[in-house]
Amino acid sequence: MSPRRAVSGPLHRPVSYSFTHLLPYLWPHENRALRWRVALVLVVLVAGELATLAVPLVYSQVVDRFVHPKTLGMAPALLIIGYGLVRLVSGALTNLRDSLFAPVRFMVARQAAYRSFVHMHRLSLRFHLDRHTGGVTRAIERGTEAVETLLRMLMSLSPTILQAVLVMGVIWRLFNWSYVAMIALMIATYIIFTVRFTSWRLGIRRRMNDTNSEAAGRALDSLLNYETVKYFGNEAHEARRYDNAQARYEKAALSLIHISEPTRH
Repeated sequence: MSPRRAVSGPLHRPVSYSFTHLLPYLWPHENRALRWRVALVLVVLVAGELATLAVPLVYSQVVDRFVHPKTLGMAPALLIIGYGLVRLVSGALTNLRDSLFAPVRFMVARQAAYRSFVHMHRLSLRFHLDRHTGGVTRAIERGTEAVETLLRMLMSLSPTILQAVLVMGVIWRLFNWSYVAMIALMIATYIIFTVRFTSWRLGIRRRMNDTNSEAAGRALDSLLNYETVKYFGNEAHEARRYDNAQARYEKAALSLIHISEPTRH
């Protein structure tokens, strides 16, 4: 394995690859407390989605009671109170889920950073001679941020997927399987498109990160060897190398913006 590949990895990997390699960090055999917390988060997540699903169901009962005035009595008032309580419980469970998962997110990110740091010390001298110190440290820092971002994505996607499954179950119960099949087809199409587009976008993001790491590495190594640079009068040469790396970063960043901006409208 080449030194560059050891740090930056392949230029293109699917999003599922990142999530698959992240899951063992969420269920470590040596940390029982973390596993209990993750299990509790899952329980709260399911309870919160059930409460969220109950909100429109209770609301529909309220509307039905007011559409038929002859049936008005204490039941509509109780349903309105119940609707408010269900919304309150749904919001409270969502906040509780996020609060319980926050320590998990930071703990997993810290463990990933620790293992990366230990791994760097186990690599050969040739690897470190061929790499820029600034680029290596930037890769560890960016990797830690990426792990935390992936965990946030996981916690935002999981409730959405669970809610979609629950809603399709309700639709199947109230109507028939044809509506569920149509909804499932649309969701599957959206997921496939999103995953492929995101994977392609990540390739551009990796190129941007590589050039950013190169620029940071050149700047740090040049400053660490300040005496040598001054002795040989290479200030202009080092400045040109740094500027070239920044220019490649600018080009990659603009490419990423051009494919990201249209999706916001």
